[in-house]
Parts: sequence; C-alpha cells; structure tokens
Amino acid sequence: MAQLLFCEPTELYNILNQVSKLSRLAEPNYLCLLDVRSKRQYDESHVITARRVKKKDNQYLIPESVDLECVRYCIVYDSNTSSLELHIRRRYEEEDETEDEKREGDDDNENTELLPGPAVEFGQMLTLFTRQPVYVLRGGYECFSGLYHFFRTQKIIWMPQELDAFQPYPAEIMPGKIFLGKFSQACDAKIHKDLKIKAHVNVSMEATPYFVGDADNLLHIKIEDASYSSLFGFFRHICHFMELHLQLRSVILVFSTQGISRSSAAVVAFLMHYNEETLKGRGSRADYAGPFPVGSSGSASPEADGGGGGGASGRPGLQLHPPHSWLPAARGVDKDMQSPPPDPLGDCLRNWEDLQQDFQGIQETHRLYRLKLEELTKLQDNCTNSITRQKKRLQELALVLKKCRPSLPPESTEAAQELESQMKERQGLFFDMEAYLPKKNGLYLSLVLGNVNVTLLSKQAKFAYKDEYEKFKLYLTIILIVISFSCRFLLNSRVTDAAFNFLLVWYYCTLTIRESILINNGSRIKGWWVFHHYVSTFLSGVMLTWPDGLMYQKFRNQFLSFSMYQSFVQFLQYYYQSGCLYRLRALGERHTMDLTVEGFQSWMWRGLTFLLPFLFFGHFWQLFNALTLFNLARDPECKEWQVLMCGFPFLLLFLGNFFTTLRVVHQKFHSQQHGSKKD
Repeated sequence: MAQLLFCEPTELYNILNQVSKLSRLAEPNYLCLLDVRSKRQYDESHVITARRVKKKDNQYLIPESVDLECVRYCIVYDSNTSSLELHIRRRYEEEDETEDEKREGDDDNENTELLPGPAVEFGQMLTLFTRQPVYVLRGGYECFSGLYHFFRTQKIIWMPQELDAFQPYPAEIMPGKIFLGKFSQACDAKIHKDLKIKAHVNVSMEATPYFVGDADNLLHIKIEDASYSSLFGFFRHICHFMELHLQLRSVILVFSTQGISRSSAAVVAFLMHYNEETLKGRGSRADYAGPFPVGSSGSASPEADGGGGGGASGRPGLQLHPPHSWLPAARGVDKDMQSPPPDPLGDCLRNWEDLQQDFQGIQETHRLYRLKLEELTKLQDNCTNSITRQKKRLQELALVLKKCRPSLPPESTEAAQELESQMKERQGLFFDMEAYLPKKNGLYLSLVLGNVNVTLLSKQAKFAYKDEYEKFKLYLTIILIVISFSCRFLLNSRVTDAAFNFLLVWYYCTLTIRESILINNGSRIKGWWVFHHYVSTFLSGVMLTWPDGLMYQKFRNQFLSFSMYQSFVQFLQYYYQSGCLYRLRALGERHTMDLTVEGFQSWMWRGLTFLLPFLFFGHFWQLFNALTLFNLARDPECKEWQVLMCGFPFLLLFLGNFFTTLRVVHQKFHSQQHGSKKD
C-alpha cells in the first residue's frame, strides 16, 4: 500500500510549473489533482486542472478517467487541512519514554497518523490503488489560493492544446523569497506582478527591460552558456547580493537564458553558502533545491523523470529552508564546486532527449498547420464560388439594364447611370479580391509551369515579388548595357555575340513568366506591353541562330548600337517611372501592384513627358532596323532565312510601340481639351 503524505503549497506550485519543452500538465500520467470540496465551492473556483471528486451514498467515488497506478503525483485537497496538525496522535504514546527517545530522530510521518478529514479520508482510499505516495495539500485550497491566487480558475475542461500553451511560472526555491526561472519569464510583466519580484540576478548575456541602471536591485553576471565559462569567481558577489535582499524582504528572481545551468548553479551555490554546507555534505543527502536535485558536481540537473520532484523520500521538490541564524558577509565556496569533466555519452543522451522533445513539438505544430491549411483551402473554394456566382448575376443584370435603357423615362436615366457605375466599381472590387485567391493559370503559364498555384496570399509577399521583379529588370538592363558596349567597341567575336543574344532570350523569357505571375496577383499590365516581350523573345532567338557571314556582319554593329540605346532608355524609364509610381501610390492615384513598363502610359503624363523624344527615337530606330533587314534580304548574296525573320519582328515592334504611345498621347490631349472646355 502506498504512503499518505503531506504536500506543501510550494511543492504543488513547483509541480504545476514543471516544463520540458511544453508544460508537463499536458502529460496524462504526470499529475492527478483532486478536489473533495462541495460542488458549489468547486464551481466558484478551484486550482487549475483539478478534478472534482463525486460522492454517492456518502462514499467518495474513484475517478474512472485516471489510471492511478501510472500517475506520478496524486494530490488531494479540501477547504482547509491545516487543522490536522492540531490533531496528530502519537502511535507510540502508550510506550515508555525510553522507546520514545529511541524514535526521536524518526520522520514525523512515521511517528504520527492523521485523523480522518475529507482530504485524508479520500487519500487513504487512493493509497489502495496507487504505487506512488498520495499527497494531501497542507492548508487546503484556502492556503494555496491565498499564496498563489493566479492559479485559481473556474475552468473545468482543459484541452491538450491549452495545456501545451500553458505559460509556467519560475520555480520557487525558498517560499516567497527566491525564484528560479528563464529569460522570457524575467521579461514577463504578469509574472513580476503576481510574484512581486523586487530584484534580479541575471546570469546571461542578455538584458531585460527591468531595473535598467539600478545596481541596487539588479545583479547582471554576463557569462556565456559555454563549457569553458566559469561562475566560480562570481559566487561571492551573488551570495552577498542575495543575502542583502533577503534581509530587506525582497523577492528575488534568479534566471539565465533557459533557466537550466548557469542560474541553477548560482542558486545551488547560494543555498550551500546560506546553509553553511559543503558540496560533499550536500551530495551525501537526498535533499533538493526547488524542483532540481543537487548532484555531486555542484550543478543543478533535472530529475530522472524529467520533472521537478521526488527524491529518495519520494517527496516532490523538498525545499531548503534557511536556518535561524545566518552570516552577514559572503563566504567562499568549497573547492569541490569545480565539476569533473562531463561524460560525452551522457551529454549525447541528454541532447537526444532534448531533440525528441523538440520533435514532438514540431509534430504538433505541423499537425495544427495542416488543419489550418485545410480550413484555408475550404475558405478559398467558398469565396471563389461566391465571386463567380456574383459575377454571373452581374452580367445578367447588365444585359437586362442595357435592353431596357432605351425605354426608360428621362427621370430614371440618372438612376440607371448610377447603377452602371456601381456595377463597374463592383467589378474592380472583385478583381482585388481575386488577386488573393487561387486561379487557373493561363495558357503560357500552364505550358511553362504546369497547373501550379502562383497566387501569393499576403500583401507583403506580393510587394516583395513585385520589388524583386523591378530590381531584376534594373540589374539586367545595366548588364545588357555593359555587354552590348563591349561587343560593339571591344570584342568582335560570334561567340560573345551569341552569349549576348542568349542573355537576351533568357531575359525576355523570364520577364514574360514573371509578368504572368504578377498579373495573376493583381498587377494591371496593358496588353501590348506584355505581348511585345513575346515578340522580343522570338527576335532574340532568331538572332541567336543567325550564322556568322556577310549579311550578319553588315547588320551586327547597327543591332548592337540599337541594343545599347534601348537598354539606356529602359534604364531612364525605370529610374523616373519608379519615383513617379511611388508618388502616385502615396496619393492613392495608382494601384499598389502597378509596374514600370518599357513604354508610355497615361499616368506618366505628369512629369515624364520629357521621355517621349527618347521613346519615339527608339521606335523609329526599330523601323530603320526593319527596313535595313528588308534591303539585305533583297541582296543576291543573302541566303539566310534569319534576315526576313528578324525584319518582321522589328516592324511589328515599331508599329505596336509607336501607335500605342501615340494613342496614349492623343487621349491625354483630348481629355485635357475636354476638361478646359468644361472649365
């Protein structure tokens, strides 16, 4: 039969705050906390994760949902069990004084038995079903909730995800005086408020926002978490600082980055100094400082079961209480504090355990990610179907409005126009919505990439991809200027010309792919400025296959000069268009996904008209290239098919660029004249 023992409130506090990578409360066989108070008291408030014990026919019922044989800690509490200490009956009270003196040094739990109370009565029942000791919370709920009010709750059902996300408090080393934690806990304002922290011992390289510049309440030991680091020279300073604050009744938080090695060693050193003990004396006893056992090496290490508690006596986290007298000055630490060389295999096993715990956390995070991804996919499908239905109904409504508009009375014409404008605005809103929804790729993207979703889901990702596209054009334009200049004036080789033409093919192919992806993500690129990149890709490919000969040499210098000028104009356009777009987007006059183009658009009218002469000169140079190639094709010595195949693309580029630019200029002149007449 298992033992029935007392559990101090501090011990329960430390058990609740044990953590590996996640809170140990999520482990089903770690803690069984049972509340034997009435249902009304339990519903008002109880300790977190506590289960209420039900009664039937004035008999307590054993919880069926808990495997008591496997539970590490089984703790029972009622309203107030502190009065039990006044009703302790000696087992040996009828024996003579000699026998009592022989047993004077025995443990109180062996010399006494408890009078039955609600918690004790149920605890005695549980000892028949458990292997581990059953603990009764000393002082009951009233004492525990008075000390740790932040662990009170009305929540009854706890999901595993909630327990995983439970944020533990620092371990309590000396009740209400010294706490041991990690850096993130030292930065938590709620923990400072709940525990009333008044001083910090920071054994890490990082600095917290608390007690900055306050040397009276902050001791910052800047030491790295490495095998070559030594705390030995700082122990005297740490002990003196903590002693002074204990005299001032300040609550001290000792912490390092993870709260495992450096801070634990500092706490163990202080406890040895405070209790006037050597390392050998401490190692020969099975006492514990908070939730960590102190080994013979002088460093704090977690218990074998991964938590805080359970020594040779089976007690969870026995505390080192200070003596009645203590030394006012700091003392040195025993030389045995220097630890022996670490065991390589032991380090490997501990690292493997840490990796296992990390892996479990990764698995849980990945599972949640997959669930959210499935939810996202369903929402995307629902939104896409709803938009499709809305657009279909809008088209039907537009047809009906178009048919009935001639027969409308004059007073209804204005309402019809307002309805049409609202329908157009709705189409624009649908366009913005669809930019964040998956859509079927066009023919070109399907041929190049297949049926791959290229829609970016966040504004940041869209802007980042657009900026990368702009930088790609800028960098390649500069490279093309340098290479075309080198081929024109420094190098005269068909190999370097072929490399230049191959770079042009790759550049324009990449532009077409990236522009198609940007269009899928909401960029509004005019049709010709996309199509002319396909024509340029074809032209560069034909130039790449043109063999070296008389016709090629006659056209080579003219083509390289044109390429150099075209790259220079594209650089000017990028430089000025990017600034103009930034200004217009800031004023809300342009869409956030608008791009720089290799031509002239309506939004460039204000501030960029000086580029028009450069553009028109380049357009007529394309016409000149086409005429030159057609003349070369009429030469009797011309036998290459590439001559005509290059002439037609140059002519098409001239016609498209020239008339598109001319149409934009004409529209702007017309709109300005129309606006001046209205004024």
